Amino acid sequence: MDNEKKYTTSLRLYKNRPVHAQAYHCLKNYNPDIFRTKDDFIAEAVVYFSKYLKQEEEEKRSEDINRYFQEKNGPLIEVIKNAVLGEPISRIADIVKESVREVLQESSLADLAKVPSSEETREEDDSEKDLQFAQFYDFIDD
Repeated sequence: MDNEKKYTTSLRLYKNRPVHAQAYHCLKNYNPDIFRTKDDFIAEAVVYFSKYLKQEEEEKRSEDINRYFQEKNGPLIEVIKNAVLGEPISRIADIVKESVREVLQESSLADLAKVPSSEETREEDDSEKDLQFAQFYDFIDD
């Protein structure tokens, strides 16, 4: 067979290692009705195991993300629980204010500085209106 059409690798299985011995017996007794050759069997096994490991890693990452959100949303969940369980409205308002205050303290002030004030927005709107009027009068003069 042409070397350009195949990959070549070697596999050593040691008799004194239990996992190696088990793998050897699996290879020796593979089902030729399912896999035509041992090469096909090994290739399928490697790909299947690789996908399995990736799936396990994604599940672990998902658990970590869920744990993170549970930690961050703890105060919000408490507010919702209290509201459902009939906590007095005045107490809920205090809890919400406290939670919002904590979030604002955690967020950087630089992000808040980026938000334009209402006066700056109003000046931009006025400038836009002035430009529109100027364009309108130029259109009439032509």
